[in-house]
Amino acid sequence: MGEIGFEIFIGDQADRDILTSIFEKIGAIDILLDDGGHTYLQQITTVESALPFINNDGMVVVEDTFTSYRKGFGRGKYSFTNYAIRKTQALNSNFNKLSKYNLQANSLTRDKYVWSVEFFQAIVAFRVNRMSVKLPWKDVINSGEDDNAIDYRFHNSNIKYLNIFINKLSFLKFLPGSKIMLNILMNLSLQIRANDKKLKSFFN
Repeated sequence: MGEIGFEIFIGDQADRDILTSIFEKIGAIDILLDDGGHTYLQQITTVESALPFINNDGMVVVEDTFTSYRKGFGRGKYSFTNYAIRKTQALNSNFNKLSKYNLQANSLTRDKYVWSVEFFQAIVAFRVNRMSVKLPWKDVINSGEDDNAIDYRFHNSNIKYLNIFINKLSFLKFLPGSKIMLNILMNLSLQIRANDKKLKSFFN
C-alpha cells in the first residue's frame, strides 16, 4: 500500500509496546487522529504512546469521546474525559504558588509534551510543544506606589474582616504548621462568601 500513499499496521491499540514499535518505524509525525476502538484504555494508551513522536506544534486528536459517558468502555473513574481533564490540570502545575491554594497540587505532574488541550463536541485535541512546556512561571510584581484601593470582591463585611485577619497572620507562615492553618482559614473565608445554591446550579 505504500506506493499509493498509506501503510496499514495491525495490532492491539491498548498495547503500548506495539504502538511504540509502530511509531518507531514511522518516525515523527505532525498529526495523529485516533478513531479506533474507543475504550478508555485504548484511547489513553494511544495518546500516551503517540505524544513522544509528535513534532512540536503538532497534535493528537481523539474522536468519539462521548464513550466516556457510556457503559461498556471501561470504569467511569478512568474515562478518557477524566484523563483529558487531568492533562488540563497538569498545565497549571508549574504555577509556583499552586500548593499555597491547593494541598493536592503536589499530585499534579507537569507534562513533557502537552502545551494545550482543546475540547470540542466528542473530540479532544492535545497540542504538543516541548519548548513551551518548559517555560518557567514568573511572577510580575508591581513595586510602584500602593494606592490602597478597596477590594470589592467581597461585599460581605464579615468576610472582609476575616480576610484582613488572615493577611495580618501572614507573618506566621514561617512557623511549622502555620501554613496549613492559614490555608484552612482562607478556605473557610472562600466557603463563607460562596453562595452554594447559586453555584450548585452550574454543576447540575
